[in-house]
Amino acid sequence: MSSTDLVARRYALALFGASKDLNSLESVSSSFSSFSNLLNNVPKEFYKALLDPTVSKKDLFSCISLALKGSPDIVRNFIGILIQEGRLKFISRIEYYFQVFLMDLKGECVANIYSAYDLSENFCNKLKEVLSEIFNKKVLLKVHLDSSLLGGFVIEASGVRLDASISGTLGQLSHYMKGAL
Repeated sequence: MSSTDLVARRYALALFGASKDLNSLESVSSSFSSFSNLLNNVPKEFYKALLDPTVSKKDLFSCISLALKGSPDIVRNFIGILIQEGRLKFISRIEYYFQVFLMDLKGECVANIYSAYDLSENFCNKLKEVLSEIFNKKVLLKVHLDSSLLGGFVIEASGVRLDASISGTLGQLSHYMKGAL
């Protein structure tokens, strides 16, 4: 896990815990996701200006607080902390981990499936069933096409990665052959 992910995970856990204590997980999730999406969709120049360390943190919070009108106090306070600590650049990763924690609480997880080709609906349904049994959670599939895999697929879910692709198998063979020499 990268240092960015460690920091983002720690902040997300703090927000998640406080939201859970206030019994406001859904409203915080909705507001925080909306704000994160807003920041992810602003023009790059504007985003760079938001992260510019020469901009007054007080002025930055005043500007951003307009976008947070109607959000729960905990979200506004949390964004204020991110601005004060210079962590606003981690907002999308924090939002990602917050959603992971929320899904885990609900007994759900996301499985990212990378495949060289389109997968049939029947295959996806069976895969969902198998993964649900393995993880003992409701599994939501996100299928991504990746032609570099050549064939087969890669599954990433709940911190587990299964590489059943042709490129992954060739990479393993190459690694084993180098070890044999």
